[in-house]
Amino acid sequence: MHDNRLAGRLVKYWDMLRKDQAMPEAFYFNPTAVEDLWERCFRLRVLHYHGAKTTYQFDHMGDDIVASYGKNLTDEMITSKMRFPGSTVIKQIDSVVANPRILSDEGQFVSEKNKIVKYRACLLPFGSPRDGVTHVVVGMSWREVH
Repeated sequence: MHDNRLAGRLVKYWDMLRKDQAMPEAFYFNPTAVEDLWERCFRLRVLHYHGAKTTYQFDHMGDDIVASYGKNLTDEMITSKMRFPGSTVIKQIDSVVANPRILSDEGQFVSEKNKIVKYRACLLPFGSPRDGVTHVVVGMSWREVH
């Protein structure tokens, strides 16, 4: 799947959900609306907001993401400062939570299979004015470099 298509569709869906709000609330997100993309996405729940020490939990990790990372992190708790295969994808997560906006990112990481993975990601915040960002959905496209 072409990465612009993935990011474009996710952003279009996010915009449709948010209407005139700064960001949509997480309970409006329906994975079946982006079912063909959902396996190339993961969702983080914001557990404790403390700036650079914010704690997150993987709520969902699509099968394609698990294959790329080489490990399923569903239900794992993390911070953006932790190092693990694929952690560079979430290096911008704190900035999305502190200043809710769509963010694009690209880079590379070494998977659990010791392969270099080049990626492009789109980070989408979900939440409310009262609660701030409660979840971030990340859509990714990538390729292994041999």
